[in-house]
Amino acid sequence: AWVRLRLCAITPHCDFRDAATAMRWIAADNPAAWLPTLSVAFKEGDTVEIERVLFDMSQGKHFDVYAMPVAVLMFDALTAADKSLPKTYAASDEDRLSLVIGVSAAKLVPSFTTLEEICRDSAPGTERRDACLKIARKLQRSDTVHGELAGITIEKHTVTPDSREALALTERRRVLESLVSLAAKFDTPLLPWSKSTHARWHLDQMRSLPREQDVLLAILREQGTPSLPVSGPSPQ
Repeated sequence: AWVRLRLCAITPHCDFRDAATAMRWIAADNPAAWLPTLSVAFKEGDTVEIERVLFDMSQGKHFDVYAMPVAVLMFDALTAADKSLPKTYAASDEDRLSLVIGVSAAKLVPSFTTLEEICRDSAPGTERRDACLKIARKLQRSDTVHGELAGITIEKHTVTPDSREALALTERRRVLESLVSLAAKFDTPLLPWSKSTHARWHLDQMRSLPREQDVLLAILREQGTPSLPVSGPSPQ
């Protein structure tokens, strides 16, 4: 359902309303289903619809975009179709993993720019500010680093600059970005013949762990690098 909604949302002149409705029926607790509707309301300057959608998004329980599980499904599909593909196309496990992660990130992970802009303009003490804060904290426990960073950005709009809360959020962003950088450094083996073996290990982590951050931490642990404390905020 999410793949269908995302592909329609990024395709010109595609009416995503049916796909969005289906997504909300299937995953009623996931606010991500509302993102295309919010973007249209913002473009049209429909403040009533913006407030309605923000409230509905704030009632969700988890903010997931399924990038890892869909990447795993694509990897398995490529493997199953290996004999019917050109010999030079995704010929190794390393190539397949790189391909599906790239496609998944490009097509399934949405932009949170509109949400960030809407929440930047929310005034203290308003229903919009309250909704944005709830959404931000759900994002910080989402299944992609991109979502976590967006959640940090949005929550920073709701706190006083240079306050203890703002400094803590800045530090969480720094640590999370450091985690991404360190994991990328260690995720490609130096020895060519071990690259596909490592790709299969990486894929196993994607199969078993719920969040991208968990996979990155697993990469560091596998390399003997101390883990970084970047888990999301406590539910409130």
